[in-house]
Amino acid sequence: MRIKNIILSLSGVMTAGLWFGQGVTAEEGAVQAELLAPNILSTKYHEFGATVDPLSKAIYFTRSDTAYLNMAILSSMPRGNSWSQPKLAAFSKRWNVGDPSFSPDGKRLYFISNQPPEGQAVKSGFYIVYTERDKKGKWQDVRHIPALLDIKSSLSYPSIAADGTLYFASKGVIYKSPLQNGRHIAPIDTGMKSSSVAIAPDQSFMIFHKVTDRQWGQDLYISFRKGDQWQAPVVLPGSINNKFYNESSPNISADGESLLFTSDKVVYGQKTWPRAKPLKNADHFHDILNEHWENRSRQIYRVNLKAVLANLIEGKKD
Repeated sequence: MRIKNIILSLSGVMTAGLWFGQGVTAEEGAVQAELLAPNILSTKYHEFGATVDPLSKAIYFTRSDTAYLNMAILSSMPRGNSWSQPKLAAFSKRWNVGDPSFSPDGKRLYFISNQPPEGQAVKSGFYIVYTERDKKGKWQDVRHIPALLDIKSSLSYPSIAADGTLYFASKGVIYKSPLQNGRHIAPIDTGMKSSSVAIAPDQSFMIFHKVTDRQWGQDLYISFRKGDQWQAPVVLPGSINNKFYNESSPNISADGESLLFTSDKVVYGQKTWPRAKPLKNADHFHDILNEHWENRSRQIYRVNLKAVLANLIEGKKD
């Protein structure tokens, strides 16, 4: 009953606007995921691990090359129906950083970094670190989490619940580290398997990616919590997952109303013939080809999570 009430409480559908675009389509009754800010936030580079600042509404995200050898966190502010050109985050200058995630109160920003604690050598993987705002709103020095320093493997995708509990992934296992007296304690194995995770603010459900039966395929799944146990994962609908491409890197907004995720699906525009404007030269033609992201790089998508969950419970009733 508790799980049912959780889903039903999220049944409201937001109207059209900056965040949710078309919303629910009348033809299909399905919530449509929308590519986020083509040519600004979603480009020919890899973009993933996006999160929204609960205070400023800015979006912070990871951009990298295809080999993930050069990663940085950038931020962009909403500008009417679009977004500002991304700026490099202040803590992105010397070290590889990625997977940003805000605490629901907006006071902390967690992310991964290969910056070691002072006096230690650089390791091959990533630590989970965080930064806090000062009184002027500027980000302070990066801090490591002592309770996580004994983990030898690389850490990824921090996600923070409203009570400060930190969820993250390491070696394909999802862990949580509760916050006690202002400090994170030793991590606990949740029993769920993935290398990415997004926790609901009230910890009633988590979203993560799983490798599917198809070769190399990845889809997003949801698991609801019943008492202290996580239930069997359920695949999210086809409006989010695409059987031909890979979906991962989920992040849930602080209000629980939106889901940001990554997909490498190819986006083609509508074409009419003959072309409305003739090709000018080879450069013009190449510009058109680049619009389609045919290199299958990762881009950021957004979807109305409340509507997705409402449809999910309705489908279970049928």
